[in-house]
Amino acid sequence: MKTLYTATAIAEGGRSGHVSVDDGPIDLDLSVPKSMGGDGGDGTNPEQLFGSAYAPGVDQETGEDLINSAHEICPFSKATRDNIDVELNLLMDE
Repeated sequence: MKTLYTATAIAEGGRSGHVSVDDGPIDLDLSVPKSMGGDGGDGTNPEQLFGSAYAPGVDQETGEDLINSAHEICPFSKATRDNIDVELNLLMDE
């Protein structure tokens, strides 16, 4: 298979640490939400990043096609496939 893109990411300190990528667009502190037993700090969390990857601003039919197709090829989806239950839902602004 031909390599299309390569990225290097660094994570330090686990879910309450820091993440960054070598070319700069991601450089974030992490924190665990209070609802998950954390301190609810100002940082983001993996669930927010995962959800953001599935947030296209399109019509409903296109959105459904996108999330279903993305779920098949997304590295996060592949990594969690058969490990956790995933339910895809498309929420539309009215």
